[in-house]
Amino acid sequence: MVRLFPPLAALTAAWFVGMAVWSYFAISREAGGLTIFDARLLGYGLEDARLFLRELSPLGKVRYLGPMRVLDSVFPALLALTLIAAAFRVTGRLALAAGATALVAAGLDYAENAAVAGLLRRGADGIDAEAVAIACGLTMAKFALYGAAFVLLAVGHFRGRA
Repeated sequence: MVRLFPPLAALTAAWFVGMAVWSYFAISREAGGLTIFDARLLGYGLEDARLFLRELSPLGKVRYLGPMRVLDSVFPALLALTLIAAAFRVTGRLALAAGATALVAAGLDYAENAAVAGLLRRGADGIDAEAVAIACGLTMAKFALYGAAFVLLAVGHFRGRA
C-alpha cells in the first residue's frame, strides 16, 4: 500500500483540480459566479441556497446533476484511498485514526452529494431550512473530517521523524 501512495496522491490531486476547474467554468459561471454547494467550506444558509438555485441556469443544473455528480462520485473514494495509503506510511494509533476518519469523511461526502442533488432537484422555491441545514451540515462535517485526517497523518509523520 505504501508504494501506491505516490500515484494515488497524484491521481487524487489531478482529479481534484479537474473537478475544481469543471465546477468553476461549467457550473459557477452558470450561477453568476457563486460557489457550488460542495465547495462551501464554511457552509451556507437557506437564503444563500435559494440565491444560488435562482441564479443557476438550466444548463448549470444539468451539469451539476450530471458530469459533476459523476466526478464527485469517484473523488471521495479516491481521497479516502489516498489517505489510507498515506496512513500505511505512519505507525501506531494515529494511522488507524487517520484511516478511519478518512472513511467516515468519504461517507459524509457521499451523503452530502445526495443532499445537494436533492436541493438542486427541488429548486429555490422547493427547498426548506431543514433540507439546507442537512446538506450544509454534511458539507462542513466532510471538510472537518478530511482536515482531521490530514492533521492526524501530519502529526504521525512528524512524530515518526522525531
